[in-house]
Amino acid sequence: MESKVLSREGAPKGILYIVSTPIGNLEDITLRALRILKEAALIAAEDTRTAKNLLEHFAIRTPVVSLYSQNEARRAALVLEKLDQGRDVALISESGTPGISDPGETVIAAAIREGFRVAPIPGPTALAAGVTASGLPAAHFYFGGFLPRQAGAVEARLREVRALAASLIFYESPRRLVATLRALRQGLGDREAVVGRELTKVFEEFQRGRLSAVEAVFRGRSKVLGEVVIIVRGAEGRGDGDPDADRAWLPGLLKALQRRGLSTRDAAAVVRETWGRAAGLNRREVYRQGLKSRQANGA
Repeated sequence: MESKVLSREGAPKGILYIVSTPIGNLEDITLRALRILKEAALIAAEDTRTAKNLLEHFAIRTPVVSLYSQNEARRAALVLEKLDQGRDVALISESGTPGISDPGETVIAAAIREGFRVAPIPGPTALAAGVTASGLPAAHFYFGGFLPRQAGAVEARLREVRALAASLIFYESPRRLVATLRALRQGLGDREAVVGRELTKVFEEFQRGRLSAVEAVFRGRSKVLGEVVIIVRGAEGRGDGDPDADRAWLPGLLKALQRRGLSTRDAAAVVRETWGRAAGLNRREVYRQGLKSRQANGA
């Protein structure tokens, strides 16, 4: 029995469950996820067709409503109403974990703001599956989701992350895979990379090599199918030269971290841990740069 938050009148409030579902192989669903999907009063699903296939497979008859990018703000009101009535709601995406490059962020934030309990039900995600099987370092990584569609915005994003020593992870559609691999090669250099396609499914595939080689593999195919995760090796080899060389990356990186909500101190700590030590940067220097970046942004 899951513990519940109580209203002022002492009645139990509903729980919003963030339920991870398989990214391909249905055997990857957890026992807890199955129980929550059965017991919830309502399932809010990114794709109702995919959800119904999953539920029918496991003989689950819980009512389903759609919750996708275009209607998430509207659906949040329905979810909050159910929770206020003391009824539990399960949030699922088309596959994987809601909120990770999938709808869910708005309704989750609304539930937290209104004082409802939000409970994660961990499980499959292409992010974790891809990086752990890539063979590239997984102790530290940067997840970039889907890159922007505009060329200038892609270039700006890659400038922000190209100095990170952490592995870089991106999602991409099969239709745009070749173009994105080319953009990564141009923006980051011809680094070692891994493309995971159709993870956990019958035609699961990993292509490993330099970005140019992996790009050539997929460019040579008439059609690429399936969901894709790209893992690129982080920056290397900067710690053996002049520590003052090529420092132009530092303000941009700090600015990017601050835009994502990190404090100046936390942004400086991330930079220091993932890159700064190799470059010979001390903590105070990184922090001073962070203050300058925040002041330049008018914060």
